[in-house]
Amino acid sequence: MMKTHAYEGLSLLDTIIVVSIIALIAVLAFPSFTSSGKYQLKLVTQQIVSAIRFARNEAIRTGQPHGFFLAPSQLETKVYRADLGTNPPTPIYDVYHPIDKSLYAVNLSNNPNTRLVTITAVSNYHGGACTSPNYTLFSKNGAAYCGDLPNLHMSQSTITLNLNDEISTVTIYGATGRTKVQ
Repeated sequence: MMKTHAYEGLSLLDTIIVVSIIALIAVLAFPSFTSSGKYQLKLVTQQIVSAIRFARNEAIRTGQPHGFFLAPSQLETKVYRADLGTNPPTPIYDVYHPIDKSLYAVNLSNNPNTRLVTITAVSNYHGGACTSPNYTLFSKNGAAYCGDLPNLHMSQSTITLNLNDEISTVTIYGATGRTKVQ
């Protein structure tokens, strides 16, 4: 006489428990970085520093003055080529991003993860005051200048980014145009 065995499988309760455990492990293993203030601040800092460094590198590479425009209230930065044939120099926004091949402009106010960052910028110049401190120009040797007075050398510029209790500082050293992030 043959015995028949009933099919033994997982019950609905067993399946729910297994799926719940997998979901819990996934939540613990992959924390959400989008809500982290430190991550948001780092993202904004990296994008601004990338624009500054790209402008400087383009000035050195092409031998033509390039600069960046920083609008702290709009969380926007743009890279430009300067026309020194006009007084003050005219920014020409025809510089393209090397990767996505679009005009090099970063607008962070449209991003819900970064729009709460506040930016303040303070620049010091040798021998005078810059009338347009939001414009920084780099010469063919990489040195930083006032964007509307190309003979006014920058001594140092500090851009402070703040989100809640997190602070990030970008320093531009005028003589070399190099940046430092803290």
